[in-house]
Amino acid sequence: MITVEQAVTIIQSHEVDFGSINVPIHDAVQKVLAENIYADRDFPPFDRVTMDGIAIFYDAHTEKKQYPVEHISAAGSPVYKLKNKANCVEVMTGCMMPEGCDTVIRYEDLEKVQDGYKILGLPPKGKNVHRKASDFPHGNLLLKRGHAIRAAEINILATVGKTNVSVFKQPKIIILSSGDELVDIDKQPLAHQIRKSNAYMIQAALKNRGIETELLHITDNEFEITQTFRRLHANYDVFILSGGVSMGKYDFIPSALQAIGIKQQFHKVKQRPGKPFWFGSDESTTVFAFPGNPVSTLVGTHHYLLPWLEKNQTLGGSPKPYVTLAENYEFKPELTLFLHCTLSPQANGETLATPIPTNGSGDLVSPAYADGFIVLPKDQTKFNKGQTFPFYTYNL
Repeated sequence: MITVEQAVTIIQSHEVDFGSINVPIHDAVQKVLAENIYADRDFPPFDRVTMDGIAIFYDAHTEKKQYPVEHISAAGSPVYKLKNKANCVEVMTGCMMPEGCDTVIRYEDLEKVQDGYKILGLPPKGKNVHRKASDFPHGNLLLKRGHAIRAAEINILATVGKTNVSVFKQPKIIILSSGDELVDIDKQPLAHQIRKSNAYMIQAALKNRGIETELLHITDNEFEITQTFRRLHANYDVFILSGGVSMGKYDFIPSALQAIGIKQQFHKVKQRPGKPFWFGSDESTTVFAFPGNPVSTLVGTHHYLLPWLEKNQTLGGSPKPYVTLAENYEFKPELTLFLHCTLSPQANGETLATPIPTNGSGDLVSPAYADGFIVLPKDQTKFNKGQTFPFYTYNL
C-alpha cells in the first residue's frame, strides 16, 4: 500500500497528449488554449480619450482662460488635428485623442460659456488619456498556451480577431458503475437495492468543468466485465470506475482490467476515505477505479482525477489554496485524512476551515453541506487550531 504523496506522483507523472482542435470563439469557454495569443496591434491602438470633456494643448493654458470649441470628436471618428492651440476639441470617451492636444478636462471641471468652456479645475498635464501601446505593444504575448478560457479571455480573443481558437481536445471519457445492488434512478429499489448515484456525481464534477462524458453500468460478472472492457478499450481515452475494486469475491474490476492489457500502477492508498483506489494505464487508456462508497468516489475525483486532467491541459489548473483549521481535531489511524469542512473568510484575509460531522464514507449527504475538504497528513494524530492545510474545493 502506497502513500497519498506517492499516488499523486505516479498519477501526475502519467502524461497524455489528447491533441488539439479548432473551435469557434463562442464554443471556447471552459476550454484550454492550445496556442499562444499575441497582440495583433498596439493595445490600445491609439491615444484614447478616457473621459467626456474637452481636449486642450496644455501649455497654452492661462488663468481664467476660456476655450472656444473648434470641433467635436466622437468614438469611432477619424483623428482630428487641432488648428488653433488656443481652442479646444470636445471629446467623447473612447475617441481618438486629437492631434495637437495632450490633456483632457472632464465636463465636471468645466463651466459652459457662450461658444466654449472655462476651466474650473486644471488636472495634471496628460490626464485622462490612455496612451497608445501603454498596455501591450503589437506582437506582445497576451495569453499563454495552457491558459483556461473564461469570459475575460474571450474578451481578449475577440479583440485580436480570433474567430476560431485552438484548444486542447477533451479526452473521450466513459464512467462505469458496477454492482448488482444498483438500479436506475427512475426505478423503485427493493429492500436489498440502492439507486445509482456515484456515476452521476462524477459526471457532474466533470461537466462543471466543461468535459462531457458517457455513462455505462456493468454487472458483477467477471466474463461480462472483461468483454465490456475489451469492447470499450479502443474507443475511450479514460475509464472512470466506481465500485468493484476492494477485496470482495465479486470485485472483478482489477483482474478484468489487467486481462485486457491495462497495467496496474498501484492498488490501495494509505488514506481515508478511499483506501482501495486502483490506478492503471496502457499506451491508449488511463483508468481511475475508485471504491464504491460515495464519499470515497467524490474525494478521489477531486483529489486525483481533476488535478490529472488539469496537468494534461484539458482543464485550466490553479494552485491549491491553504486554509486555517478553525478548531482542534484528532485522527489516530496512520492514514492521510480527507476532512470535509466549511470555509469562513476572515477580515484579516485568513480563511478558517471548520470540520463538519459525517457518518463515514457511505454518508453521501454530509458533503453537500461542505465547501470541500482539507488534507491532513498521516504522520500526525493531533491537528491544532491555527495550523494550515491544503484545501480542495467543491465550488467552481
